[in-house]
Amino acid sequence: MRKWMILALLAAGAVGLARLASRREAEGSRPTIWDKLGAQMEEMPEDFPPRVMFDNVAKTNETTQKILNILEEKGAEEEPGLIVAGHSGND
Repeated sequence: MRKWMILALLAAGAVGLARLASRREAEGSRPTIWDKLGAQMEEMPEDFPPRVMFDNVAKTNETTQKILNILEEKGAEEEPGLIVAGHSGND
């Protein structure tokens, strides 16, 4: 009997968490901490060191995503294989 009570409580908790997660997703995307920080950084002078660092992180993320997209495109075009330091191993 005690095992059934524990299982029932666990099931009820799982259902509650699922409902909470679905409700949050339905509300739309809330601004993340990164978005809030970005809004605060825009109010600061452009040469303020924390803003410079924040801008550099954002640019680095954009550049990284562009590089990953290019690598995925090239990987789809070429035959699969290990590419190390710009050499495909076919030399």
